[in-house]
Amino acid sequence: MTEIEGAGGRAFAVGAALGVPGDVDTLFAGLEARLDKHLGVPPEETTPERFD
Repeated sequence: MTEIEGAGGRAFAVGAALGVPGDVDTLFAGLEARLDKHLGVPPEETTPERFD
């Protein structure tokens, strides 16, 4: 993340223990929460242009 941000980009980490029950749900819940926080819109309203 530091390298991405240092080059002018934006990045965030999403933590989830994979290989355990509920792992995918936890991963996607974390991703949705971080996208909403960093982009200011819910994930379902996110467009590819927001990532440019």
